[in-house]
Amino acid sequence: ANARTEFKIDANGAITQPSQPAFCATLTGQNPIPNSFTDIAFTEIFDQSSDASSPSFEAPVTGRYLFNFQTFGYGVTAGDDVQTKLVTSNRSWIFLGLRSSNDTTRWMASGSVLTDMDDCDTAKLQIINGDAARGEMSGSVGYSFFSGHLVA
Repeated sequence: ANARTEFKIDANGAITQPSQPAFCATLTGQNPIPNSFTDIAFTEIFDQSSDASSPSFEAPVTGRYLFNFQTFGYGVTAGDDVQTKLVTSNRSWIFLGLRSSNDTTRWMASGSVLTDMDDCDTAKLQIINGDAARGEMSGSVGYSFFSGHLVA
């Protein structure tokens, strides 16, 4: 039989669960913003239970999952409608990109969602510029990211 550590308790009483599903990723490179919803590719920073594979996360168990993201880009015009969508097997959420007050060619969208997922359901991010295929997402670490973990 394989030995597994389900819980670790340190000398101060802090408890960690090494097998608990959790991941954090950053956008892969600079990516153009299309004018139809397109999956966002990412590069893992960590994947605690090997459930994330670009462009999606697959729930290993049924439960409640918390997802967080931020997308950042530049090269859009003042009238462009940039949207980021979190898509799960059960439903989708759309977040509108907000422009910088100092430079209207830059935009950012961010959000968090607590959602129900069944075993093998997936979650991924998509992006669109509803007005035209223009602008780019920044792949610099800290500007665009996607993370998630099992909460309950």
